[in-house]
Amino acid sequence: MASNKRRFPNDCPTTSKKGVTKIKAAVNVANTTARLLHTGPKFKNQLLGKMVDYLKVRFLDLEDDPLPLDKILKEIDEENIDENLKTWIQAEGVQSSRRLQLTAMGEFFYSPPLPCRDRDSLLDLLKEYDYKGLGGIYLTDVESSIPNSERALKSLEKYITTITGPDKVQVLFLNDQSCEVKLSQFLKDMWLTTDNPDIELVVDKLKRNGETVMEQWTANPPAEEIAKKGKKKRELNALRDNKHVAHLLLEYDDDM
Repeated sequence: MASNKRRFPNDCPTTSKKGVTKIKAAVNVANTTARLLHTGPKFKNQLLGKMVDYLKVRFLDLEDDPLPLDKILKEIDEENIDENLKTWIQAEGVQSSRRLQLTAMGEFFYSPPLPCRDRDSLLDLLKEYDYKGLGGIYLTDVESSIPNSERALKSLEKYITTITGPDKVQVLFLNDQSCEVKLSQFLKDMWLTTDNPDIELVVDKLKRNGETVMEQWTANPPAEEIAKKGKKKRELNALRDNKHVAHLLLEYDDDM
């Protein structure tokens, strides 16, 4: 039969000194882990990412005025972070992020990847990239830089060529309409019906149909070019025979 004897506090099992030490050690480990989770590299990167995302949304909503750090942290629900971490954000964190900029007053603002804010400045940038041979512009950079980017891209549809790479990344290039060559339907049909596009046959067919042919489009080089090449070759051989320094050479007797 179970005993109904009441247990008083003095009857409770006591924890040994060894057990207390283990408990304190476990609490210290837990505190250290929690502290690392809120100050380690991973948390720092996540925090900077949240700050950039928040400021980017404001920027694309045409709210680009700088904000103090405490205001940003409150908006992203991170206002309780350690003061040392706040100091790190202002001193080092902002330098490690290309999308965060700090004013002289210590306030933060979003820095877009492209220096354009509207349709016209985007078209100017595409022309500059095309002229300087800089390649294309990432679609994601356009979307991160221009408010209402979809509308801007729609209005520039005929000026832009979009290429999708093997990694599914879309790149925008200028569609320079001044470089387009308009061919007559006759030329298009003639090219499609030419099985072996030999240069002599093509030139002959064009001339027979009254088309103007550029002189350099010939199978054999002109005789003048052949003569020039032969002259250069003879000059090169002359240099090898030391004839160009004959007046400087002296003859010696065999006895010397």
